[in-house]
Amino acid sequence: MKRICLQCGKKFTATSSMVKRGAGKYCSRKCYSEAQKTGTIKKCLICGKEFYVVANKIKIGQGKYCSWECRAKGQAGKNNSQWKGGRKKNSNGYIEVLLSPTHRFFCMCKKSNYISEHRLIMAKKLNRPLEKDERVHHINGKRDDNRIENLLLILPRKPHLLKTNCPKCGFAFGIGH
Repeated sequence: MKRICLQCGKKFTATSSMVKRGAGKYCSRKCYSEAQKTGTIKKCLICGKEFYVVANKIKIGQGKYCSWECRAKGQAGKNNSQWKGGRKKNSNGYIEVLLSPTHRFFCMCKKSNYISEHRLIMAKKLNRPLEKDERVHHINGKRDDNRIENLLLILPRKPHLLKTNCPKCGFAFGIGH
């Protein structure tokens, strides 16, 4: 029996038994698969590549990215619903700030690209990155009080340093003479 493919319009031959059971509408499996698609072609928000999105994904707000890689880029930083401005308090009570790899003091960051805010403020005040063994002390003992007047740079312990205590909290540290 001669038929016309509902997908591509090409003429093909189908057996009468196929037509009786409701088949015989498409010339090939490829045309059948294409006809079953109910979604649309969309453009990736990150790379601009066109890709197919199933209709139910569009209904629930998905289908914006062509790959997991583009999705990760699209939902990073400020685009993430969990974004809190790149500032967070760690488990020890210190404020940490997210720095970009192009930031002047990025070399002081931990592996997570976060830096303790009090160290960043002191580095800006000194106009140089801090050494790993240089510590920044909070004079009033409050770890989230990062005002410059509350911060004190403590040099590494060396034999030639005089030992003294912080007048506010009693913290012991060395000073040069």
